[in-house]
Amino acid sequence: DDDGPPDGGGCRSGEGCDSDGDGIPDDSDDYPNDPCNGPCGCGGDPCCGSSDPCCGNNDPCDLECGDPCNLICIDCDDLNPCTDDICVDGECEHPPVCPPSITCCEGVCCDPGEVCCNGQCRVVTVTLAADPSAIPARSAWQPIVSYAGSIITVTWDPAECEPTLEITGAVGDEGYVPPDWGVVEQTEPTRWIYRALLEPQNEHCSKPVNVRIVAKLEEAELESVTVRVLPIHEWWTRNHQSLPGEDPHAPTTSDFGMDYEYLFWKYGTVIATTGGDFGDNITISPDPCVLCPRDIWDLDPPCVYACTHTGFFGGFSLDIGTLTFAGSENQAASIIGHEHYHAGLGASEGECPAYRWEADHAADTGIFPCDSAYLLSVVLYLEANNCPP
Repeated sequence: DDDGPPDGGGCRSGEGCDSDGDGIPDDSDDYPNDPCNGPCGCGGDPCCGSSDPCCGNNDPCDLECGDPCNLICIDCDDLNPCTDDICVDGECEHPPVCPPSITCCEGVCCDPGEVCCNGQCRVVTVTLAADPSAIPARSAWQPIVSYAGSIITVTWDPAECEPTLEITGAVGDEGYVPPDWGVVEQTEPTRWIYRALLEPQNEHCSKPVNVRIVAKLEEAELESVTVRVLPIHEWWTRNHQSLPGEDPHAPTTSDFGMDYEYLFWKYGTVIATTGGDFGDNITISPDPCVLCPRDIWDLDPPCVYACTHTGFFGGFSLDIGTLTFAGSENQAASIIGHEHYHAGLGASEGECPAYRWEADHAADTGIFPCDSAYLLSVVLYLEANNCPP
């Protein structure tokens, strides 16, 4: 059967086959699979022109003549009326119809100050209010969770142009980079809640972070509000607003007590190395410092950050002044560890071993590298009192 196609149809090369049906046998056709027979405008190609599916007026990518007609056509239409659809060197590009500072609405460039609402250019006004405007960070320590949120109230006009809220940035003081930005969620038509970013338990050098929340409509920014997220220690021990609708207040002894519990949780691993335990025998003084008699006959005791007392029948108690919490969380954690050392491994020893514990555990409490000033005060005490290594 040498005078026809092989069994099953088709045709063999060199047997007068014309695969593309352009009247030129495959063995003489430079473009055997191209019914248009080659480059546009070359060789008298009858296909090049308005009826050519790959070149000319019917090409949605508008390829220049000179490209082979068997190129696959590309449809550059991205179905976005606010972009132009053009082909450059065979690649689709979609430049915006309007300048960057102007809103595009269904292919129309709005006037300055207008945004796109329901397919029309409109002037839309939005107000945002955050309550509280400063909140503590979120934590795995559960008592802080109920405080780590801010209510964002939204109003807008006209009524049919309702915006959405979005977090667009979180910038920390002194270059601090937070682990996340938190989340903002809608709870009612005019009410959203911002849930604060996380302060990890192993983060020793956290800083305040300004979180920017923006009201948007069709990607246009209409208004913004900033919520300041504070490290938990800083929030507890400085003037703060506890809940929405309340007035800011100075920290109370209860607040300092909560901060003590937080720091004991956060730095519990290093504090445990002291072997000390006060149980419930801890008193937070409203005074900056507490009197600490050196013995029962001491008539002029010094006023210090904190003081460990030995009971007549054994056991220990701890008095803490508010100055303990006035500095960094690292300083407070180191002082708390110092006092626990007096109630544990150093129960019968003086101050030198307790200060040595602080120096030896500087990286664990974070005074290195987060509070070099307090670390220096510890080192200077050791040197001034000739404390052994």
